[in-house]
Amino acid sequence: MTRIVVVSAGLSSPSATRLLADRLADRVAAELSTGRSQDVAVDPAGAVSTEVVELRGLAHQLVDNMLTGFPTGDLADAIDTVGAADALIVVTPRVRRDRRLGTSVRTRIRSRIST
Repeated sequence: MTRIVVVSAGLSSPSATRLLADRLADRVAAELSTGRSQDVAVDPAGAVSTEVVELRGLAHQLVDNMLTGFPTGDLADAIDTVGAADALIVVTPRVRRDRRLGTSVRTRIRSRIST
């Protein structure tokens, strides 16, 4: 069985990032199940499993891991899941920068430095 793991880093629930991740996973699974892929070793029977890891729900454990150096609970399970994958699909949101906010922050910082 070919094992696909999808890692989604969407910030809301439901998120457009997760929706995109699901669409990509469905498309890749369909392509692999036909056995036409030349770049990936595919199960001859065409069996494909898909698992999703949502980083949003692991945020607190991720910070704990950064502070202690040890993953625990669901985060440790997610790391094991990713490690056992035959293929990964990783999707992150695109965060837009507000130019007005960036300019006002820079202006405030400059004014504080110069005084």
